[in-house]
Amino acid sequence: MRSKGLILLVVLGCWQSSLMSQQDDIVITKASDERIYRISLAASNARDTALLKKCFDAHGAYRVVDVSGSEFHFEVNRTNAQEVWSVISSGRPQRVLKRYGVKGRNSRDSLFRAADRFVQLTSGLNGFFASKLLFIGERRGAAQEVYSSDLFFGEVQQRTSDKSQAVSPRWSPNGRNIIYTSYYRSGFPDIFIIDERTSRRVPFATYKGTNSGARYSPDGRFIAMALSATDNVELYLAKTQGGGLKRITKTDSIESSPTWNRNGSELVFTSDLLGRPQLYRMSASGGKMTRIMTNISRYCAEPDWNHVDPNKIAFTAGFREGFQIVLWDYRKNKSEILTRGRRDSIEAVWLRDGRHLVFTRRTGGLKQLMILDAITKQERPLHSTRFGSASQADVVYLR
Repeated sequence: MRSKGLILLVVLGCWQSSLMSQQDDIVITKASDERIYRISLAASNARDTALLKKCFDAHGAYRVVDVSGSEFHFEVNRTNAQEVWSVISSGRPQRVLKRYGVKGRNSRDSLFRAADRFVQLTSGLNGFFASKLLFIGERRGAAQEVYSSDLFFGEVQQRTSDKSQAVSPRWSPNGRNIIYTSYYRSGFPDIFIIDERTSRRVPFATYKGTNSGARYSPDGRFIAMALSATDNVELYLAKTQGGGLKRITKTDSIESSPTWNRNGSELVFTSDLLGRPQLYRMSASGGKMTRIMTNISRYCAEPDWNHVDPNKIAFTAGFREGFQIVLWDYRKNKSEILTRGRRDSIEAVWLRDGRHLVFTRRTGGLKQLMILDAITKQERPLHSTRFGSASQADVVYLR
């Protein structure tokens, strides 16, 4: 028995070593962005299988089918709580295309990362299943508090207990800090930063009037925010470590909701310079405001700049029947409505593949976070309404 066990360990060790040296060489060239990959799934237990199916059902580029009708078969075997080994095969009979091992922070994270690697290998898209979610939760009549979880509402943690209205939570790029606005203690909107590891909270902007809309630059060095320190709500930049406060807009209108481009050189934001909210673009160092001619609605707000394709900006637009998520494309020089229906769709943020978004679906008094494929327009809920209301999401993907 001992000799057989020793042989098994040696073989497994050699197999793992050989897998690590294999190249990522099975990416399939897509005929178009609309291509749907038919895949079948298998895992070492029913819970992992169900979670994998939930992931791929939420991804508009994949359809889970029976193994007999699949292009790729994805098998995941768990070696321990934090590590899984995966096999991708294809053909009739099936031929192994790739084997690889993945480690995660916990059992769910390791499974998500294995699935993300599958997505990258088979389609060339960045995987996003292992994203960390940040959002505002309202449970059983309690005040709005900041919560975090994985993308599919596992590992939910309440990050604040202010018993006061909290809004607009955002991750730092490295996921170590959370910045948000709260009416905590003062009764006025102030900006706070929470250390994600220690839960220690410190005030960041407590100027007279409104302090809101804070957002980290992509490199984490600066924070853009909306302040009314001059009696009018303007955009300001400050160093993340404090100091260096600089006003970058100077108008008689209200500016809000800044979002950075991927290299941190420009901002898109909302301004009511023309009497109603519209989108504007300007250098992060200040200067001329240039209106984005979306030509879609008299109400355009809550922009989020795509960091994979800088030509794309998602935003909320108002229509007679309610609010919808809209995509502005500089390359096409036009807007496209991504959501439909009489329920409000608001507060969209891009995931790391530059194709999917998380947004808030508002139906009556209930708010639910949804995932949206900007190509196929497929929508899926990320959580059950039993949680209560969830809104104002932000996401970060940690390597």
